[in-house]
Amino acid sequence: MTSLPKVPQTPRKSTRNGTAIPTTPARRQAIHENGTDRKLDDARAANLTDLGEDVRQFDVATFFSYYLPPIRDGIEVEKLVQYLTKDGTITPDGWEGFSEPKVSTDKEDTCYAPVEKIVNAIVEAAKSLGYEGTTGKCKCDPRKKPKASFRESSCLPDCVLYFPTRGRKGPHWDDIAVTGEFKKDHSNVDRLNDNIEQLVWNLNQTMRNDPCRRFTLGFTIENTVMRIWHCDRSEVVVSKSFDFNKNNDQVVEFFLRTMFAEPVDLGWDPTIQRVRVNKEYRFRITVQLEDGQKRFFETISQLSTEKADALRGRGTRVWKSTEVTRTGRRMNKPPVVLKDTWIDDDRQREGYIIEQIRNVENEEHRVTLQEMLLTVECHGDVLIHDQHDTTRRAPDDASDERFLLEQPRPNAQELKVKADQIRATNGSAYRSPDRRPKAIPSYHKKTHYRIVFKEVGKTLQSEKSLVQVYDSLSQVAHGLHALHASGWVHRDISSTNILIVGDQTKLTDFEYAKKIGDTTVHNVRSGTYFYHAVEIDYHEYMFRPVTSRQGEESTPKDTATRPGGLSAFMAQTELLRNRNSSGQSKATTAKGTEFVYQPAHDVESTWWNGVDFAINREIVSVGGQDPEPRTEQQRDEQERFAAALFHTLSGRDLALRAEGNFMKNAQCLHPSLAICVQELEEIRDELVLTYTKAEKDVATADFFNASQCLYSRAQFAFLTIAKHFATTQNVWVRHIGSTEVIAVKRSRPDDAEDEETDYLKKARHD
Repeated sequence: MTSLPKVPQTPRKSTRNGTAIPTTPARRQAIHENGTDRKLDDARAANLTDLGEDVRQFDVATFFSYYLPPIRDGIEVEKLVQYLTKDGTITPDGWEGFSEPKVSTDKEDTCYAPVEKIVNAIVEAAKSLGYEGTTGKCKCDPRKKPKASFRESSCLPDCVLYFPTRGRKGPHWDDIAVTGEFKKDHSNVDRLNDNIEQLVWNLNQTMRNDPCRRFTLGFTIENTVMRIWHCDRSEVVVSKSFDFNKNNDQVVEFFLRTMFAEPVDLGWDPTIQRVRVNKEYRFRITVQLEDGQKRFFETISQLSTEKADALRGRGTRVWKSTEVTRTGRRMNKPPVVLKDTWIDDDRQREGYIIEQIRNVENEEHRVTLQEMLLTVECHGDVLIHDQHDTTRRAPDDASDERFLLEQPRPNAQELKVKADQIRATNGSAYRSPDRRPKAIPSYHKKTHYRIVFKEVGKTLQSEKSLVQVYDSLSQVAHGLHALHASGWVHRDISSTNILIVGDQTKLTDFEYAKKIGDTTVHNVRSGTYFYHAVEIDYHEYMFRPVTSRQGEESTPKDTATRPGGLSAFMAQTELLRNRNSSGQSKATTAKGTEFVYQPAHDVESTWWNGVDFAINREIVSVGGQDPEPRTEQQRDEQERFAAALFHTLSGRDLALRAEGNFMKNAQCLHPSLAICVQELEEIRDELVLTYTKAEKDVATADFFNASQCLYSRAQFAFLTIAKHFATTQNVWVRHIGSTEVIAVKRSRPDDAEDEETDYLKKARHD
C-alpha cells in the first residue's frame, strides 16, 4: 500500500471567502508539548498562526490610556524626566551607558544590560520625588530561565519586570508582570520576526501557566525601536514604535505605569488566591452569584486546561474542587467541578441555558436531558471592584491600522532603499505594496464567568477502553435526539465535553448552545476545530445539488466520489478544495436562505469523536494481552492518515464526502479495529444521505425531521462497536506517540461473559 505524502507539522491556515480558519490541531500537537527545541519552534510558530497575520496597532498615547495601568496621583512624568536629566541618567545622546546596539560590537545581552539599570534609576528617581507604593523589580538575564509552579517553561525572556513573592529568589512566572525581548538590528527582517515570535510566546507562557492572570504585557526593542504589547483573551494589540533612546518621556511613563502598579492593574485576578496545601499549590476561588452572594471553593485537582493554551479564546480551566469558608476552612460537602472561562459578552450564560434545557415541556425529553446534563450548583460573572471583569478594548474608531506579525522580506526594488527606511521606525507598521493581510476573525469583548457543577467525572478524552468510549458516544447520540427535538443544538461536541460519571455519560459545555434556526452571528466559529462538521468550517451548505456548465444537476456526493487509496488522498483533497472554490459549481446559499447550524452537525461532530478514537490512537492491549505487532510502514501510514484527517480541512472534507475513501484509507489500522471502521462508515453514509435530503431545498428544509434516521443509525452503530468489544476482547488505546503507561486488567475466562451481561442490561435500559 502506498503511503501518504508527508503532512507539515504546522500547517498553514486554510482560507475561505477571505476569512482565515485557524488550524487548531497544530496547536494541540506543538504547544501541548514541552520537550525538544524542535517542538518549541513548532509551538512558537503555531502560536503566531493562531493569531492570524496581523494585530491592531495604536498610537502610543491611545495604547497607554486603554491598555496600561494608570499613573498614580502625586507625580508628573515631565518632572521625573527633568529630575533624570539633572542627575545625568538622561543625556543629550540618550540614556547614560546605553549605546546604539546596531553599531556595537558587543553581544546582544551586553548591549541591553543597561536597561535594568535605567529602569531602576527611574524607580529610584520617582521615590526621591515622593512617589510611594510597592514597586516591582527589573531583571535582564536571558541566560536564566524563570521558575514555574505547574508546567516547566522553555522560555528565556531577555528582560522581566516582576513583583517577587515573599521567600522567592529571582524571577518566577507567577510573579512576572511584563516580559521584554531585544534584538540588535532592526533592519534584519528575520531577526525582527524572531523577536516578535519570542515575545508573543512569552505572552502565551504567562497566560497558560497562571490561572490568576487575566491579561499580560510585554515590550520589544530592536536596536532602539520600542513597542509595547498587551494580550488578553480577546486579542493581542501593539503600540506604534518609538525610540527607546530618544523618546525618554514615553519610556519613563511606561515603566512608571508598570513598576508602581497595583497587581489587579497588571492583570492579576484578586478573586483567585494561590494557596499552598501539603507542599502543593491550589487555588481558592470566589464565585459571585447574581444576587451578590459569594461562595468560595478550593481546587483539589486539575481536570482540564487545554483550552487555556491558546492566547485568545475562552481560556477555560476546570478543577475538581471543594467548598470552603471565606477563611479557607473546608465544609463537609461532596466535591464539585468548578469551571473558569471567558465567554463572549453578548452570549447567554451557560447556567441559564442549562436551566432552560433541563426544563423543556416534553416529559420524555425532559427526563432524558436531565440524565444527560450536569446539575448546576451555582454560577455568575466575575466581579472586580464591583465591576464585571471584561477584556480591555479600545474603541473601534481609535485605530484602523494593523501590524504584521511576520514582517515581509524586501524585494529587489526595496533592497535599494536604506535599511532604516525599510523598517518602521517612525511609528507606523511597514507594509509591502504587494502583501496585504488577509481578513482574520475578530474576537468579541469577553466576560469572565464561573460555573460550578455537582457531578464529578472524567472526560471521554482520557478514557482508554473502547467499550466505554463507544458506549458513551451511543448515549450522546441518544441524548442529542432529545436535545434537538426540544429545539436546541449543542455546537461543541468534543471528547473534552463528554463526561463519564459512574455508569452515565454526561454532555457538558453548553455555552455555545443555541435554539435551532438562530442566525445570531459571532465572528469566531463555535466548537472545537477538529470535531467541527465540515460545513461549519466552509460556512455553507455543501450537499446542495450543483449545476455543471452543461446545466446538468448532480449531488455533491456523486461529484465527490473518486477512486484511489492512501497514495491519492492528498491529491483528492486538493481537487475537492478546487471544486468548492469554483464559482461555477460551488453550492452557494440561495438568496434569502442564511446558512444555519443544523442538528446533523452535532451528530457529525459525534462521529468525528468516534473517528478520532479509531484513527488517532494506538492500541496498548487487546483482551488484556499485548496487541499483534504492526510494521513500521503501517504505523507510519496511520499517523499520516490521522494528520490528513485532523490537521487539514480538505482532508476532513474528503473523508466525509468521498464514498469509500474512509474505509479504504483505514485499512492501515490494526485488525481489531475493523468493526470500528465498518460501523463508522455506516454513520458516514447516513450523514451524507441526511445532508443531501435536507439541503435539496434549503429554503423549506426541516433539518430536524431530515435527521430522524441519523440518530438511530448513529446510536446503533456506536452500540454495536461497544457490544462487540464487550463480548469479545476489549481494546485499550492511548494517543499516537504517547508514552503513557496504562494499567490493564488481565482477562479471566469468565470476564467477557460478566462484561456482556452488565453491558446488555444497560443497553436494554437505554
